[in-house]
Amino acid sequence: MLAGAETVIQNLRPAIVLEVGIEPDQDRDKVKSLLEHHSYTMAGVILPHGIIEPSWDDYLGKAGVFSDGFVNLLFMSG
Repeated sequence: MLAGAETVIQNLRPAIVLEVGIEPDQDRDKVKSLLEHHSYTMAGVILPHGIIEPSWDDYLGKAGVFSDGFVNLLFMSG
């Protein structure tokens, strides 16, 4: 989905909310690479009680909040 939206990402720089949790490991690397290429940062994990700060290491390693299944991530262009 992100690769197909790359022109929009590059030109309009929208905030992106992406549901993650079941994608293959190699897709996690692709998500990180594409978003970092366009100067996006992982701004937060959206939870029912608020937003917490995530890390790429936890996302890539399925650790912390990423070990529990689906989560919504907020990405912002920087």
